[in-house]
Amino acid sequence: MSAPTAASSAARMTEDEAEQWRQRLRERSEVALHRRSERTAARQLAARRRAHGLIDRRAARLARGRTYAFEPDLDCTQ
Repeated sequence: MSAPTAASSAARMTEDEAEQWRQRLRERSEVALHRRSERTAARQLAARRRAHGLIDRRAARLARGRTYAFEPDLDCTQ
């Protein structure tokens, strides 16, 4: 809607209609903010779970020690 059209449309609104419009806008804004915060929380939770899994796998890998496809040749390593 262009600016002149919006202005003329607003001029035609009664005060009650304008208040209802502002109320709907406020409600939609609150819903959008709530959804955005839920998405942010879900992303942060997923990141924490992913990081925790990576930490667990890294710790398990270190606890296992080195594994080789074949026994190392000690003469070559010295």
